[in-house]
Amino acid sequence: MTRRSTFLFFAVWCLLGGLPLRSSGGEPAEDFVKALRNAGYSDTALLYLETVSELPGVNPEFLKSIEFERAQIFFDLARTARKPQDMESNLEKTEAALREFLGQGDHPRREEAQLQLGALLLTRGEQKMRDDPTPQQREQARELYVKAATTFTEITDRLREELQTMRGAAIDPSTDPEAADRRDRFRGQYLSGLVQTADANKLAAETFEEPGKDGKDLLEKSLQGFTELSEKYSKKYVVGITADASIGEIQEILGNAKKAEAAYTRMMEAGEGDELRPAQFRAAAGLIRLAVAASPPDFARAGQIGKPLVDRIRPNERESPEANQLQLEYAKANLAFSKTEAAKGNDKKKAISEARQALNRIAKVSGSHNAEAKTLLADLGIKVDDDETLPTTAQRPESIDDALGTARDLMQAVATYQETLDSGNPASGTEDYQRISTQASQARQVAVDVLRQGLAMVNRESDAQTVQSARELLAYAAYDDSQFYEAIAVGEFLARTAPGNPSGLSGGLIAMNGYSALLREDPANKSLTESLSTLAGYLTQTWPNNPDAAGAGKILIKLSLQNEQWDRAEAQIDGLKNDAVKSSMRCLLGRLLYIDADQTRREKGQEIDREMLAKAETLIRQGLNDLPADLLDLDAAKAALTLAKVQRKLDKYDDAAETLASTEFGPAKLREQLKIKDEAFELDLLTTQLYTNIGRLSSGGDPGTILPQAMQVLDDLEKRLDGDQLTALYLTMARSVREQIDEAQPARRNQLVEAFRQFLQRVAGSTDKTETLLWAGQTLADLGEAAMPTGVAKASGESAELLKTAIDIFARVQSAGGDFPLTVYYQHGRALRLVGEYKKAADQLEKMLQQKPNMLTAQVEAALTYEQWADSFTNKKIAVRAYQSAMGGARPDANKQKVIWGWGKLSRITNGREQFRDTFFEARYHIALCRFKQGRAADDQKIIAKAIQDITQIAALFPDMGGPESWKRFDALLRTVQKAAGKPVTGLKNPGAVSWRLGTPQIIIREDWIHPC
Repeated sequence: MTRRSTFLFFAVWCLLGGLPLRSSGGEPAEDFVKALRNAGYSDTALLYLETVSELPGVNPEFLKSIEFERAQIFFDLARTARKPQDMESNLEKTEAALREFLGQGDHPRREEAQLQLGALLLTRGEQKMRDDPTPQQREQARELYVKAATTFTEITDRLREELQTMRGAAIDPSTDPEAADRRDRFRGQYLSGLVQTADANKLAAETFEEPGKDGKDLLEKSLQGFTELSEKYSKKYVVGITADASIGEIQEILGNAKKAEAAYTRMMEAGEGDELRPAQFRAAAGLIRLAVAASPPDFARAGQIGKPLVDRIRPNERESPEANQLQLEYAKANLAFSKTEAAKGNDKKKAISEARQALNRIAKVSGSHNAEAKTLLADLGIKVDDDETLPTTAQRPESIDDALGTARDLMQAVATYQETLDSGNPASGTEDYQRISTQASQARQVAVDVLRQGLAMVNRESDAQTVQSARELLAYAAYDDSQFYEAIAVGEFLARTAPGNPSGLSGGLIAMNGYSALLREDPANKSLTESLSTLAGYLTQTWPNNPDAAGAGKILIKLSLQNEQWDRAEAQIDGLKNDAVKSSMRCLLGRLLYIDADQTRREKGQEIDREMLAKAETLIRQGLNDLPADLLDLDAAKAALTLAKVQRKLDKYDDAAETLASTEFGPAKLREQLKIKDEAFELDLLTTQLYTNIGRLSSGGDPGTILPQAMQVLDDLEKRLDGDQLTALYLTMARSVREQIDEAQPARRNQLVEAFRQFLQRVAGSTDKTETLLWAGQTLADLGEAAMPTGVAKASGESAELLKTAIDIFARVQSAGGDFPLTVYYQHGRALRLVGEYKKAADQLEKMLQQKPNMLTAQVEAALTYEQWADSFTNKKIAVRAYQSAMGGARPDANKQKVIWGWGKLSRITNGREQFRDTFFEARYHIALCRFKQGRAADDQKIIAKAIQDITQIAALFPDMGGPESWKRFDALLRTVQKAAGKPVTGLKNPGAVSWRLGTPQIIIREDWIHPC
């Protein structure tokens, strides 16, 4: 192998992540040429093919196919050529090489070459149809398309016979891999031939001025081909699925709008996948055309279809004709809407803006849509390609040095353009802004093209540093132009071929930025994540002492953290050198472990993972101890605060207090030292200090020392917050206290309740601040309720004492007069109900509901109060009336409207409203329960029977009865009532898969469901 071949092979080997330098058969020429084509080094591939026959160990079969390889490279160059003359020249070379290869006789790749020849005829036909073709050009294009269809038909006929022969033979891939590969290759070529035949007929029809009329026969042939593909192959092959896009286009041309829409819709609903996106772009473009052509035009539908797809066009798709056709149709739909009477004000401006953006993107890409896009932009008063100072196409450079110099000038111009745009002069959206933005984009693209051509001219005499600089600039320019895949390929290639060199590191970091950009568009892409992870690991190993490369290591760890791979993240952190990065990453991992443990507890309703908390404590403590004092920042302060929370959750209250007061990294000390003005952090610190002090109190700490400290924290909170803020914070703290009690182990629960009681009584006795008193009262009431045994309605013992203290506080707030929240009545009434003071409870709730009748929680509380009040009566006649009030409402106002609604009205108000689903079923349960109790009190079997009807009628309409737990409760009640009524005890029928949903037909709640007579 020549020195040049060796260098080129090593370059591609690095680019592809390391392929073996030798295969068992010698020179891996076929793989190497393929790699060069994929990397865009076409000129280099052609040079290699000129010398490959002189190399030892090359597969003889490959040497026979050199002309076919050359044909494919020329075809690639023709497809990407920017100038018509370059395209024509490469197409001629493609055809010459193909015909020479086919003239050599039989070869395993003969069918592949014939397919390529057919594709060449299609491309020549497309050339004839560009730029407003003449009648003569249309006829020439039609002849080429028909020849292409004939060529493809010959191939498919021959391959069909081959495949039918193979169908009778039992081919086992494990024993005869060559035969299996041959069958799979033939099958792929056969399907490709079917697609190409149908497509060629469709293109031939479209050469007519009126294809639906003059080209109908050709369209029907094409439709038949695509229909066969769709019906026979859509379950296993992409070509079968994507055939619907072509079926839709043909039906649209034939004027069958409904059939076209059906085919396009099938294509849009075919699922997700990169291979489906081009066809879905075509289908979306067709649906937009149909929406605009409808009578009247459905512009809203056009926007709903187009905008989501247009906004998500990927960087590597921006030059595809399918994406550009979609953007063109979307732009035209917006322009058409902007000219209607319905488009006014901002709607019109937005439509024009959407159209302009799409057209500007298309105008930057060469292709059949480019001219129409520029015409439409010109109609909007926007000129394209009017910058005379910079080239708008890449002129072939004389050398790599020439390419690098030209590209540098272009990228400097881009920087100047960008400075102008970033300065806000001109304003975004103006004509000048659009013009400068277009110029910047063109300059980037030309820079990329020039560098590509320059790098293709590299030889043994080229200066290595110049080559590296050119690659580095190419990676940057491609990234700057949002060509992220190319930026990644070039940047990673540079990193792996220049280890230890600054250009190599720069290329690697650009590639990492490219991966990050792609992951922002597709966060769940595992392949991109793994590639980024591999590159980050390589950079940290290759440049171990470079801070920029260390940043790559942080990305690697953050990827593991993002995927909640805690053990992997810890191992990666342990692998870092002992510095501030390692310490801060340990703190971050510890904080995330605490958050994950706490979130899992909340979501799953289970005990917190104490083992995970212990790991979090170790990591954060180690990280904080190893962080130098001059690097302690807000993140360190937050880590220290999390450490105190972790220690409190582990019942290490003294350790938590020590952490909070630490003179080394304590959050209080860092708040003062760093002058932290983060309100959320400061409030979090104060509440953590408060809970830690109460925890110390519950662990036997000295009340004489701890209570004053806790009161001082509370005083700081009151000074820092206004009334509304303080109220909101206290509500949060009340919930937190209840959670803390619920989470505690049984042995600790009573200790915590007593500690909170001591503190809250101290609070109530030392303040007149309404917000603080209400917090103390509500928290005491919650503690009292939490201390009540399950299933007990009336508190006694310690729980009753806690509730009575809360009642005294609520009464004190009311007696003080002045403004206080209406919720005082609610909280007061709730506490009174829990101690069995039902009359007083109803009085408080009535005061609340007179001013705010629609407060459902208060109405539920009032209905429950009357129900439990009825339970307390020994006089059965009074109990019957009380149950009636619980169901039908009570306390009429001056207009004889009942202030307390009762369970019946609650069920009517919430019926069929998804947000009140739980309240609806709660009300229906209590109606049945009250009816049953009322029947027993009245000793009336008819009323008890109505209780059965209450449940069964609801079950008939809502078989799931509000969910599994609610269903069980209704079922248990029904069984109890059936037994009391002397009926067969059957309970509810299994609800199956039925569930509550918005839009369920509303039930009619009759008056006789509520009233006993």
